[in-house]
Amino acid sequence: IEQVNASEKERKTRGVRIKRLPDGWAMPTPAPAIAVQVAKEAPAVTGPEFHWAGEKVKHLGTVVHRYLCRVAGEGLDKWDQRRLDNEKERAAGMLRSLGLGATEADEYAERAVGMLKAALNDKAGRWVLGPHPEAKAEEPVTGVVGGEVAHAVIDRTFVDENGVRWVIDYKTGSHEGGSREEFLESEKERYRTQLERYAAIFREAEKDRVIKKGLYFPALSEFVEIP
Repeated sequence: IEQVNASEKERKTRGVRIKRLPDGWAMPTPAPAIAVQVAKEAPAVTGPEFHWAGEKVKHLGTVVHRYLCRVAGEGLDKWDQRRLDNEKERAAGMLRSLGLGATEADEYAERAVGMLKAALNDKAGRWVLGPHPEAKAEEPVTGVVGGEVAHAVIDRTFVDENGVRWVIDYKTGSHEGGSREEFLESEKERYRTQLERYAAIFREAEKDRVIKKGLYFPALSEFVEIP
């Protein structure tokens, strides 16, 4: 083994310049920190969680929400009963990707298409999904509510012919037992706080506008305003 001598090391490091700090050098004292006041960030505004709601029902809601967003975005004139029938296979594929088995996916795809057909045949549904000024679907918004930053995704919002801003949430559940009126009243109370937080975000940005809020139930063809 050939030993590398000092001159050889010098040739290998030739061209590398080494600068030494002067004797007595010390790190300079850093400048004092600048005080910055940051708003406390709150978690995203989400709806109440109910553990009794099955995963399959939750995934059904996810698929129906996606289609309602598409219908609102593309326009009612682009959607009819025939097109919805042709969407059953696609809806089933979406449900399979969310974890449902093939048989369950087909069953729940049928239910999803049924809800969408009901919405298209419903006067209130067509009003919710139809064209309006400043209309948005699945709109992410951020604002300060109660001194905290709040984030939300609004299912549907628009300004009506009277200049009123509507903030609407879709609910794909249906009542099991009991009266329809009792179910709708309980849903109003259940989601009142959530919708009020949504509305508060818009009030922060649109101080002179009337903000109204409501729930739309495609399975029931029902729109409920929350005062």
